[in-house]
Formats: sequence, structure tokens, C-alpha cells
Amino acid sequence: MSKTKGELRVRTDFNVVEDDAKKRLVNDIKNKSAELINLVEGLRQGETSPEVHRIISIAQTEFETGCMYGIKAATANL
Repeated sequence: MSKTKGELRVRTDFNVVEDDAKKRLVNDIKNKSAELINLVEGLRQGETSPEVHRIISIAQTEFETGCMYGIKAATANL
């Protein structure tokens, strides 16, 4: 099964955390971030405005950034 754009962007298959609770938290952060990326990707369908496409791309980048910082916070004490 192929991965969604969100799953590819936040690398849902990659998690080197050994602590079980933290590992689940990192997975949750990644999965929810992937869902948000995919949700706004759906806004592209039928949209012809370059400005709207730009805004969607910015939103996706910010979700990726938020995911990264969320994981950084979740794993700060490891």
C-alpha cells in the first residue's frame, strides 16, 4: 500500500525512541500531523487559484514544522 503525502512528509515509519510511552506519543504526533497534511491536500482538488495552492503548501510546511517541534518536546528528556 502506498503512503499518503502526509505519511511521507513526517516519515511515520521512522521512530528510534525506545521508551514505549514516548514511542507511542511520537507515533501519535506523526500520525495526527500526517492527517492534517492530507486534509489540506484535499483542498487542491478542483482548485485553480495559484494563491490557494501556495497557501495550502505553506500550511503543509507549518504542519511538518509543528510535528518536528512536537517530537522534539516529547523526546527532550531522553
